[in-house]
Amino acid sequence: MAIPVFPGGGSPDTCDATPNDQDHFLDVIDKVFPPEYVEPMKVRTNAGYENFQSAAKVGERLSLAVNRTECGALAIYAPVGVRASGLVEFSRPTFGAGAVTVKAGTIVTTSSGGRDFITQQDVVFGGAALGPLSVAIEAIAEGYEWNVPGEITTPAGEVLEGSIDTTKSLIMDPPFGDPTIIVKQKVDTTGGVSPMLEGLGKDRGVTRKPNEAVEAFRFRVRTLPDTVSPGAILRAVSAILDDYGLTFKAIETFELSLQTVYDGPSPNAGTPTFTPTLPPAPYDSNLFAYDDPRPEDPLTNIYFDLSEVRGAFYIVIQRLTLFDVGMAYDDPGITPADFKDPTTGRQRGTSAYDIPITADPALVYPAAYDGFDVRTATAATSIQETLDEIKAMGVKAVVLLQRL
Repeated sequence: MAIPVFPGGGSPDTCDATPNDQDHFLDVIDKVFPPEYVEPMKVRTNAGYENFQSAAKVGERLSLAVNRTECGALAIYAPVGVRASGLVEFSRPTFGAGAVTVKAGTIVTTSSGGRDFITQQDVVFGGAALGPLSVAIEAIAEGYEWNVPGEITTPAGEVLEGSIDTTKSLIMDPPFGDPTIIVKQKVDTTGGVSPMLEGLGKDRGVTRKPNEAVEAFRFRVRTLPDTVSPGAILRAVSAILDDYGLTFKAIETFELSLQTVYDGPSPNAGTPTFTPTLPPAPYDSNLFAYDDPRPEDPLTNIYFDLSEVRGAFYIVIQRLTLFDVGMAYDDPGITPADFKDPTTGRQRGTSAYDIPITADPALVYPAAYDGFDVRTATAATSIQETLDEIKAMGVKAVVLLQRL
């Protein structure tokens, strides 16, 4: 019933999912289209093969996204968030403005998509310096989307500018010292990872603590809260029933004591299949049976639909007289001690029939037609309400009283 736990909270090194790259999709294209159609495109520039390459690159990105989603949805594989980092270059067309410093904290961005990055050091332009001068940058947030490409040279020889091409907030010393300074990105930014483990933790109300080790946090995310674990269910029921001195059984639907079947064949001609004593006896003695002649039992003839039976458990409470305000005809009790135990305080109602006229009214205990055991009912109600509050969504908790 417990979730699997790796020793020390550790997880396997990698997720089993493997993304398909551009070459994979180009191979698919080669297999789908006739060679005489594709091969000439490969040997000639701008003959149309670049369209296939573009489509294959899109397929690569989609496959990568699927891979990240599959792995990131599982707590044992989900990564923690990391900010992307890289390098950009600052330059200027002239040195007419003289010496100027681009301060750390300057924000540069992509004109397409608006991915912001912050410079990590000062960039000092001497009086005659034009650049380019490199500086480290870091994304303002965690995520794969901050892994943006730098300059790309296409198969046709065309050079595409890097994604980071705009200064969003240029901090200079002196202020506004040289407004002609521009930024370019030569190499890709890398290392950005979406906070998928943190997201799974947020879904469960678990947040990562400052400086908490990744695997320690992963272990906490993968550990079920005590409010919904099987152990928590048992402890909650015990806490209520201990005060009443009652015991209980916790039963799940897959257990044989709740076995059910319709029209089950009998290997014994003329012998009901629910009879467990005559061999062979293929069914459990608690088998569901219409018009079962056996004494009623709380664990038989319980009917649930397909949805409920897959997500249900049963708490069967021991039936003991605690404070019963019902009464029975011809109750064999005669003396007050027969109706109330002086040691435990458990009592049942005094039967109105055959009560001696000399009986002390203080020793005649309340009773009524259709009365019931008030304390047992209270305990059962408390358990049902408690289980409804702490059970997992989609799970049905059923509280039963053991039948006589």
